[in-house]
Amino acid sequence: MIIKKRTTLAAAGGIALSLALAASSVQAEGTAEDVQADPTVAGEDALSAEAVEMDGDELEEGAVAVKEGAEDMGDDLKEGADDAMGTIEDALDDGALAAKLQQDIATDERFGSYGIEVTDVDGRYMVTGMIDKAEDYAALQEMLADVDGIDPAMIDNNVVQN
Repeated sequence: MIIKKRTTLAAAGGIALSLALAASSVQAEGTAEDVQADPTVAGEDALSAEAVEMDGDELEEGAVAVKEGAEDMGDDLKEGADDAMGTIEDALDDGALAAKLQQDIATDERFGSYGIEVTDVDGRYMVTGMIDKAEDYAALQEMLADVDGIDPAMIDNNVVQN
């Protein structure tokens, strides 16, 4: 009977020990705050707490990087829009200068009857048509050399003299 009691006590003790070990591992699992709040938890779980804190730092760094990336993208978009507006303004200026040159030629009594055309292409101005008199052609060349707002090197005089 004594042996039976010892065996039963040993078995009960083993079960109690198993339950105690299981309880301690359950207690060790938890959040980083649990680990920091309970100084009895140590070992791998303490490392888990550091890992959780590092993840928070990494998340914050990631959020900062995303914000900076968005700001950079916004700056790039603004710069692209500014460049596009500059190109549009240049094109409008070119068109306005071509129209002014066309008007100057059409209202000049020496050239109005010839039907000379002015077009702008990529910042260059092409003047086309036909002129009958050599003196009118020379006067047109002088006029094209002295147009306000247009570099004479940007004017292609394709007018033909008959």
